[in-house]
Amino acid sequence: MRTLPFLAGTALLTLPLISFGQCPPGEVEVTIAATTDNYGYEVYWELLPSGNACGNGTLFSGGNNAVGCNGAGAQNQTPGGYLNNTTYTEGPWCLTLGAS
Repeated sequence: MRTLPFLAGTALLTLPLISFGQCPPGEVEVTIAATTDNYGYEVYWELLPSGNACGNGTLFSGGNNAVGCNGAGAQNQTPGGYLNNTTYTEGPWCLTLGAS
């Protein structure tokens, strides 16, 4: 039973090294913070290349996929949808500096 605490302790010490690694040269770390109101289920967002329409070349997305690019017509709470009055932090991701 001594193995379990040792493994748990090792995981806790190494997790920050894995989770918070730096981006390679020429890239920047990006994080998105989404704060919901009383209608968190209405939130849907995408990170896209500049000039792309919703759903075209999506790099990352979050929120309620039932809302998606078509808007709030489909308001059912789905797995991954956001709760009301909550702040979510998504990422971090490494993106190329100067890219649009």
